[in-house]
Amino acid sequence: MRAAIIGIAMALASTIAVAEPDAMNKMIDRADFMLPICKAWINGRGLEHDFHGEAFMKGFCAGLIEGMGNVATVMGFICPPSDVTRKQSTIVVIAYIEARPQRGHEPFQLLAIEALRNAWPCRK
Repeated sequence: MRAAIIGIAMALASTIAVAEPDAMNKMIDRADFMLPICKAWINGRGLEHDFHGEAFMKGFCAGLIEGMGNVATVMGFICPPSDVTRKQSTIVVIAYIEARPQRGHEPFQLLAIEALRNAWPCRK
């Protein structure tokens, strides 16, 4: 199951083209890098540090979570309520990552899918 989740995350990440240096791409993959960006989007505030492309990054967070959630739903990995919002999904991901600070170095996409699956598992 973990391999399938990693496969989904890798497939989604490989479709995102960000014209930035390799160092930036490596940071974007980390949960501890994306967490404050996602929190800033949810809270409707700016980031605490000066960040070029802040609006893009907030949208990137929301879009990445929504995209992964949609793919995971279609593949039967998660079964969210039909009325769940992008904001609710992002709040679920934020809470999951905050509860596991020791995993901040791990891929954001992996933890996001784990969070969504934990919140909305499919019942068989």
